[in-house]
Amino acid sequence: MDTVVDQLVKNPKRHFIYVETGFFARWWDEQPDDRRNVTKGLVKNGQLEFINGAWCMHDEASPFYVEMVDQTTRGHQFLRKNFGEDAIPRGTWQIDPFGHSNTEAWLLGEEAGFESLFWGRTDYQDLDYRKSTEGQMHNQWPEWVWQGSQSLGASAELFAGELTTGGYGAPIGWDNEGGAIQDNPSRHDYNLDSAVDAFIMSAINLQNKTKLNHQMWPCGSDFQYQNADHWFHNLDKIIHYVNYNASKGGPVVAFYSTPSHCECHEAPSNSSSSSMDPNPVPVCCRRRREVRRHQGRVGQVGGPA
Repeated sequence: MDTVVDQLVKNPKRHFIYVETGFFARWWDEQPDDRRNVTKGLVKNGQLEFINGAWCMHDEASPFYVEMVDQTTRGHQFLRKNFGEDAIPRGTWQIDPFGHSNTEAWLLGEEAGFESLFWGRTDYQDLDYRKSTEGQMHNQWPEWVWQGSQSLGASAELFAGELTTGGYGAPIGWDNEGGAIQDNPSRHDYNLDSAVDAFIMSAINLQNKTKLNHQMWPCGSDFQYQNADHWFHNLDKIIHYVNYNASKGGPVVAFYSTPSHCECHEAPSNSSSSSMDPNPVPVCCRRRREVRRHQGRVGQVGGPA
């Protein structure tokens, strides 16, 4: 968290989400007052956001619901005590458990005050079907409005979906060992054009598999923000040049976001209902035809129609 806080302070457009409060608390307990005050400011202005916010990212198959509620409550009490209402999570983030339950959707989702539920692991057959033309013809997509309880009806519904990358990483990535956007044409490793093209093509390909005009890319993976400068430096560049391309008529716009701010939260209008420890930086993508409609919103990325 040390380098994450430093990098967020440098640029107010940057965002970062933290999921498991138990790990955050270990860092927080060792921080001096001035460091805590800086962190509180980042939470208040929305740059540092807690998603899920439970003590851990619990499994959904084995635990009894009481344990799921208790550990979620413990995490949220810590956040409320140290950050107040600014830190209360609006979305939940179950990207690592294998398998998902109705209990998570209604009791630990809508009833807990969450607006959305994202995960990174789905049965491959179900996900392949939702990405296929046949599945989409039957209104089956990687994102939908999940009705977690038949008896509670609409009061137990929330927007849910699989991160369309098929895991909890993004189509782009810079690990801790190297790799960078080189935008100086005089350098032998200049790669800006190919990097921008790859970003745009990934967004277009994902657009054909999702129902919404917005995409949320979770940028990062295990331990990749131990040196946050590496990721943020490269994301700043790719966002800048993708948007410059969009200003010249290109198809994609990109910007920093979080699950709470990204317009991916806009649920599908005719979506079907279903009962069915990484801390990345989400970057959101949208088609350019949506730019006018959503102008002024924080943290989104989009492109031309």
